[in-house]
Amino acid sequence: MWYAKPSGAYSINSDEAANNMFEMYNLLHDEFTDEAIAGILGNIGAEGGYNPWRWQYDKYNPKNGYGLVQFTPASGYIDEYGKGLIGYSPNLSVTGKTPGATPEDGKAQTYVIKHDRAGKYLDRRSWCNYYDLSNTYPYSKFKQITDIEEATIAWLFNYEAPADRGQDVAQYRVGLANTCYTIITGNPPPTPTPTPTPPSPTPAPPLPIGGRKLPLMYYLRRV
Repeated sequence: MWYAKPSGAYSINSDEAANNMFEMYNLLHDEFTDEAIAGILGNIGAEGGYNPWRWQYDKYNPKNGYGLVQFTPASGYIDEYGKGLIGYSPNLSVTGKTPGATPEDGKAQTYVIKHDRAGKYLDRRSWCNYYDLSNTYPYSKFKQITDIEEATIAWLFNYEAPADRGQDVAQYRVGLANTCYTIITGNPPPTPTPTPTPPSPTPAPPLPIGGRKLPLMYYLRRV
């Protein structure tokens, strides 16, 4: 069962947010890892606030963002790639429910996300100077990510690409993603496997003083 309201976000710990997360999980888990889904959900917490009817700035404007992932412009989803999908029923107001609108619009939005009908997942890996995103493109690779932090930051850059993609923004969303992972799986987030540190090379034996071999007579005397 989906939940939606004309404006505002749902708290990540609310029943409404949890229900919407499970609805998305049920639609995505056949193609996406749990970690990839958590990465998407962590970003949604900072974008649409788990509310399918959420309008950017809580103001109705088809030129701005709309929905779970803030499709921008909203008119793209409303007039084009969302139309005709099962559940499609956007709410065109921030003060009340408009005719035909239902929370099931979240289902249509999730289908758009799953198949990237909006064409939002683009290769922006080189934009990130604080995390290695080399293995997060194309979209088929993202779907198989097994690290929550990697998935969250990849979605931030390659899909959402907001004006501020700084490290503080990323880590805030990673925190949300970890909470989402626990909600959808019932388990604590897995601890990432650290990259092994290569062993230090065995140091070469020191040369005698001066960096030269001693005369043969020196070794004969020692023997």
